Amino acid sequence: MLVLALASGAAVACDAPDGAAGIRQGIVGWINESRRANGLPSLKVSDALQRSATAHACDMAAKGYFSHTGPGGSTFTRRLKKAGYKFSAANENIAQTQSASVDSPAGLWRNSSGHWANVLDPKVREVGVGVAVAGGKVYWVTNSGSR
Repeated sequence: MLVLALASGAAVACDAPDGAAGIRQGIVGWINESRRANGLPSLKVSDALQRSATAHACDMAAKGYFSHTGPGGSTFTRRLKKAGYKFSAANENIAQTQSASVDSPAGLWRNSSGHWANVLDPKVREVGVGVAVAGGKVYWVTNSGSR
């Protein structure tokens, strides 16, 4: 599946794994199950956060890097603003795996205190998930926030 994402002001084409929509839904489902199990409300999918997360996953895949900061200096907050998301609270999780299974990033994020804190952040109410593939690697991004 070919995905077009807006990264650094230009459209970037990237490949998404087969079944990407279901995979994104699976990540949102895992996040919401984890939140409910910890007494927190579920997150709603935000189109703006989805655009931001997808653009960053595509950028990492297209340029072959893995970082919260893009090679041109793009930052999480700049990407959110570019996507039109005016936030009062926000966070980002990224992962790089060999498998397009929901369990791959979920396991990494569950076992990292900082990433797990982002999943359970009580200040956020919305989420977007990006997933892209390149060179045998799967790039994952979740952007969560509140307006």
